[in-house]
Amino acid sequence: MPFIRFSSLLIAAFAALRVQADEPLLTDSVAYNAWEYGDRPYQTYHSSTLRSPRFLVNTWNKNASTTGTHIFMAPANPGQKPSPMILSSKDLSLVYADPAWNGGTDTRMQIHDGQPYLTFWSGFDQKGHGTGGGVMLDTNYNLFKNLTTTGLVTGADSHDFKMTNDGGAIMNNYHIIYTNLTSIGGPENAMSRRASTGST
Repeated sequence: MPFIRFSSLLIAAFAALRVQADEPLLTDSVAYNAWEYGDRPYQTYHSSTLRSPRFLVNTWNKNASTTGTHIFMAPANPGQKPSPMILSSKDLSLVYADPAWNGGTDTRMQIHDGQPYLTFWSGFDQKGHGTGGGVMLDTNYNLFKNLTTTGLVTGADSHDFKMTNDGGAIMNNYHIIYTNLTSIGGPENAMSRRASTGST
């Protein structure tokens, strides 16, 4: 019986090694800034097609960093669209990433009805403004809600997705409106972009 338990531990340890990143932190700033590691250095994994950024760390001093346990971001890595990503602040190792979600801006933890959720925007970028929705994942990374605007041509913008204390959410929207500007010497169907902020 002890052999079975020990072999299970070996299999688990081997599986853990297969998902670890192959590359250490980068410390040579001259080589980094000369693009010797590429335009946006990234690391790959044995068990996944995921790519996560390789960071330039001139000096690693854990005691000088903030008290947070995780770093939330949505980097664009070569060959992989931007998506939500969580890194350990202890050693910058990858904790979570899912490129199935397009976007990932404003990735952070938020509280809704007393429960923590990983929240971020997911959608499509349109030259600085996006159209999509605010995604809420539960503690098992399962979809809880995907919120967006209603009654507008475009969805929620990529810049803000904030949960409110009353159980709602605040999102931005940029949409095109047509206005008659002939009274001031402009065109009859002038196109402009209108910003609005709403809450659910």
